[in-house]
Amino acid sequence: LNYGLKSILCAPIKYKNEIFGVCYLDNPLAKGVFTMDDRELLSVLMTQAAISIENARLYQYAILDTLTQLVTRKHFYFLRRTYYKK
Repeated sequence: LNYGLKSILCAPIKYKNEIFGVCYLDNPLAKGVFTMDDRELLSVLMTQAAISIENARLYQYAILDTLTQLVTRKHFYFLRRTYYKK
């Protein structure tokens, strides 16, 4: 298959030993567009993205009951105090 791509840069979205996905960049116009600095920057950004994904997952575990997927009583009371703090 010929997609006409001339430059490709990929980086895993990885935290510790778990891969959440892959970030894929391409440029069909010119060869050698991506530099080592681009590679390092993309790697740092994808590490931050992976940490954010993991934090969101941990937050979900903290506020939802694992069996029913309903908001826990503790979080419900926190929300009630936050929103009705008048």
